[in-house]
Amino acid sequence: MFDTPRWLSGPEKLVFDLGLYLRVSRALRRRYGLREGTGRLRHYLADERAIPHGGGNRYLRLRGRTFGIPALPPLDSPAFVDHLLDDMAALDGPELAPLSLAMLCITPRCPHRCPHCYNQQDHGPDELLSTDLLVDAIRDLAQEGVHNVFLSGGEPMLRRADLVTLIQAEPELGIWLVSTGFGMEPGVMGQLATQGLRGVMISIDGLDEAAHDAVKGREGCWAEACRAIATCRDVGLVVGVNCMVGPTLLEPGRLEEFTIQMGEVGAHFVSLNSPHPVADDDSLEPLPVGELLRIEQRAAITRKDPAWRHRPLAYSPDAWEAKRGCVGGQEFIYISPTGEVMSCPFLRDSAGDIRQRPLREILPEVRGARAGCKVCQNLAKACSEGC
Repeated sequence: MFDTPRWLSGPEKLVFDLGLYLRVSRALRRRYGLREGTGRLRHYLADERAIPHGGGNRYLRLRGRTFGIPALPPLDSPAFVDHLLDDMAALDGPELAPLSLAMLCITPRCPHRCPHCYNQQDHGPDELLSTDLLVDAIRDLAQEGVHNVFLSGGEPMLRRADLVTLIQAEPELGIWLVSTGFGMEPGVMGQLATQGLRGVMISIDGLDEAAHDAVKGREGCWAEACRAIATCRDVGLVVGVNCMVGPTLLEPGRLEEFTIQMGEVGAHFVSLNSPHPVADDDSLEPLPVGELLRIEQRAAITRKDPAWRHRPLAYSPDAWEAKRGCVGGQEFIYISPTGEVMSCPFLRDSAGDIRQRPLREILPEVRGARAGCKVCQNLAKACSEGC
């Protein structure tokens, strides 16, 4: 029997927030002492870039954990308090932001040919990374302090036989699948949920079924993705939708309509992403910062308005970076299907190959490579020569 997700809101959320505040305050006192710790917390909460300012009027409660958004550790975990304190130290200081999440591409195989795919040049018919190599990479990420690892591809469900091994490599990690919904049958997803899979992020770019299928290059992909969302919800997984925001969703009311429909299908979160130039194709234009911030204002309604309290939470990672600076190589790292370790999938600045060196040896190099970078040309076109 799988747990039924529910939203914590109103007085229940208020009690949770009070408990979280006390946990953070105690941790700050232990790290800095009463006076300095109190001052740091006040200064942090007054900064609009602080993590709490991106939150909403409710949290998702599922399988004994409480979630704000998928990219963060569960809010009731010690890892979230540690992450918050490290974020305080890094926001205005010289320290790197805490490495919190990684995208690990476990296969170059994919049944689709999406023109906006960030690693289409790496796709191919043969596996390049052994299961043992991937397990070692996951363990190295855990050792470095990563809280969430997103298994991507290609299509990670094409490596279904290895998923349980990867999920169980580090039981304390949050393991997620980044997928098109391909092959997510109830029996398979139920087993993965039982073995410790935390959640999924499924790609759907709008409400136009025919357009979605045309982009994927195969009929039935939109319906397949919607079935996968419902299946993953039913087996007790946290369900997010990855959406690349195109012109249609920028029209008044369409983004909100999309978020509502994804909730009716079964999604808990909707991640709204800007287009990015990929490979040698620069025809995909990134959204200007002003447009990103308008998207964030619309998404904030889904997090703040009481009328949305039983619907998905929408958020924009790109708008978050537009305010705080690039998280690549700091809070986030990317490992391609060929084993290249990068600060970002859109800037091919490889720091090394995990087939040649252990990831633990490469991480310090990728972590320090872009420490001074604050704005990415894929977001704001501010760096003509790259970061």
